Amino acid sequence: MSEKVRKMATRCTITMRGLNGREYRIYRHYDGYPEGVVSDLWVFTQLYNRSFFGDPEYFLADFIFCAKLAWMKSGEGKIGKYRHWEYGYGVCTPDCEHGDLEYKYLIYPKNGKVMLKIERIDYESREFREVFNDEIEEAFKRWAREDGCHLRREWLPSP
Repeated sequence: MSEKVRKMATRCTITMRGLNGREYRIYRHYDGYPEGVVSDLWVFTQLYNRSFFGDPEYFLADFIFCAKLAWMKSGEGKIGKYRHWEYGYGVCTPDCEHGDLEYKYLIYPKNGKVMLKIERIDYESREFREVFNDEIEEAFKRWAREDGCHLRREWLPSP
C-alpha cells in the first residue's frame, strides 16, 4: 500500500487509562498506523515535562494541541474546505467506536511502567486483534521515527 493512500485512510483512537482506572480517548482521523502514532508519541514525550499518568486528560489534550500547533507552523494547506489544523483529531467518550477505525491504542500503567497496547482491525472477522502489548519504550524502539509524523520536531518548541 502506498504511503499516500495509507496516510489518508488510517483512522485510530488513542486511549489513556489513568492510575485510577478511568479512561480518556481521542480520535485521530489519519496517519493512525504505528509508525505515525508511535513516532508522534515519542516526539511528544521528549517535549513533555509531566508524567503520563498524573493527568491523562491533560496529556491527551496537550498531545492534540501540539499536533495542531505543528500543522499551523508547517504552513500545510487545506484538506477539502478545512485547514489541516481544523480537523484530524477529536475528543470522544471512552466508549465511542467509529466504524472506520483501523487501529486502537491503549496507554496504561502496569507495575510502575508505561505500557502500550496496539490492536488492528481484522477485515475478515471485523474484530480487533492485538498486534503489540509491551512497555511503550519497546514500541518506540520498534516504530518511532526521529522526525515524527504530525509532530514534526522542527515545528515544535524546544524542550
